[in-house]
Amino acid sequence: MNIFEPSIRIVQWFFGALIALSLTHLFRDGHNNFHGNIWPVFILTALLFTRYLIGSANHMWYEYIKHTTSPNDQPVIRHMKLFKDFAFLAFFGFLAVRTTDTATVESLLRWSMALLSVAVSWTFLDQPMTSMLSWRRIRNEKPTMRWRFWLRVNLVQLLCTLVVYCTWDCLGQVRLLWTRWSASLLALCIVYAFLLLWDFHEQCKLLESTEASSSLAMNPIIRKAPPSEQAGNAKDEAINE
Repeated sequence: MNIFEPSIRIVQWFFGALIALSLTHLFRDGHNNFHGNIWPVFILTALLFTRYLIGSANHMWYEYIKHTTSPNDQPVIRHMKLFKDFAFLAFFGFLAVRTTDTATVESLLRWSMALLSVAVSWTFLDQPMTSMLSWRRIRNEKPTMRWRFWLRVNLVQLLCTLVVYCTWDCLGQVRLLWTRWSASLLALCIVYAFLLLWDFHEQCKLLESTEASSSLAMNPIIRKAPPSEQAGNAKDEAINE
C-alpha cells in the first residue's frame, strides 16, 4: 500500500461525512427562509459538493497514489506538498459547511460563489506554489497544468451563479408552473448537473490517458522483423523441415 493512501482515505472520508452532515442543516425547522425552495437549494448544493468530493478524490489518487505506486516511479512527493493539498481541502470543506449554514437563498448563493472563487484561485496558485518551493517532479517532468480544465468549469459555474444572484430580486420569485420552486434555481440546478458531468468526463479522460501511458511504459515493444529477415527465417524453417 502507498504510504500516503491511509491518510488520504481518512481525510476524504472525514470531509465526505462532514459535508453530508452539513446538508442536513438546510432542513432545520425555523432556521431557513427559502420560501418553498428547499429542494432546489438542496439539489444545488448537493451537485456542487459532489463535484468537490469527486474532484478531490481523483486529484489525490492521481497525484499521490497512482504516480508513487508505479514500478517506474519513486516516492518523491514530499510531505509538505501533501499538507498543502490537505490545507486546501480543509478550506474547501469549511466553505462547504458555511454555505449550508445560511437562512436565505441570497446568502447561500454568495457562499457558493466564495467556494467557487477559491476553486478558481486554486487553479492559479497550486502550480506556482509547487514550483516556488522547488519540489522534485515525478519522473523529472516539466511542470504541467494537468487540471487546467477545472479553470473553465469553475469559471462557468461561478458566472452562472453570479447571474442568478444578481437577478434574484426581479426573477427569483418567478415560479415554475404549479410548483413553489423558483425557475431561476431550477435552471441553475440544470447547469450545475451539466457542469458535474463535464467535470467528471474531463477527469475520466485524464485518468484513462494515465492508465494508457502506464500500460505502454510497462509493456515491451515487440519489434517487427524486416521483410528480408522474415524471408530468411522462412527459408531456415523450410530447410529444417
